[in-house]
Amino acid sequence: MPEIKTVPQEEAENRLPEGIEKIERFAVEVPQLTLPSGTAGKAPLPEGLFPMSVGCSLAFSSERTDGTLLFYGLTDRGPTLPAPSVRDGSGALRPARYFLSPMFQPRIVRIEVTAGKARSLSPVALTNAEAKPFSGLPARADDGAKPFAILSLANEELSGSLRPIDPEGLAIDPESAFWVVDRYGPALRQFSRQGVEREVLFPGAGLPAFLAARPGSLRSLSRASRTGGS
Repeated sequence: MPEIKTVPQEEAENRLPEGIEKIERFAVEVPQLTLPSGTAGKAPLPEGLFPMSVGCSLAFSSERTDGTLLFYGLTDRGPTLPAPSVRDGSGALRPARYFLSPMFQPRIVRIEVTAGKARSLSPVALTNAEAKPFSGLPARADDGAKPFAILSLANEELSGSLRPIDPEGLAIDPESAFWVVDRYGPALRQFSRQGVEREVLFPGAGLPAFLAARPGSLRSLSRASRTGGS
């Protein structure tokens, strides 16, 4: 039986993967978003502000001649917090979650890394083909069909969204488009560089049918490029 060696946690965290000589870390400069006035959630948040997180997924785009690196980042469905369980009409308890900004519209954000800094630029809000905004809230449904109760920070139950999306994975298509994994579907959605939906694939309609029985299982995405041949 081979000898099993333990590595101190600090050393394990600092150990680089094989073939990697150095890792540089950058704090991405992002805009601050403001909660709507009168929202109960302003109390625990400084001045009612929260930073826009752009690291739900990250895709490398290109390197400029001056050494600037260009990435695209993806927000999640918006800021949420755990909430106490809620009783439905039958008296049964259902899990619940607070949505700090129910009107949050998920975005794709360009990130430039240059001169030792990383900053987010030109956020693109996601819309459907009719230019109506997507929302990070789960889909509207009868209480019995909801996986959890959707609450505002004022403890009001929200009805959900007509255009829900929970972005998880991002890949860049060379034909001026993005592919985004939607965990809610699960689905794979294609967006133009302007954030307008072009195409959507669902289990059994472009995606493997077995994914329909595994809600929430589709999270990451990558694109392989072909070289040579057809």
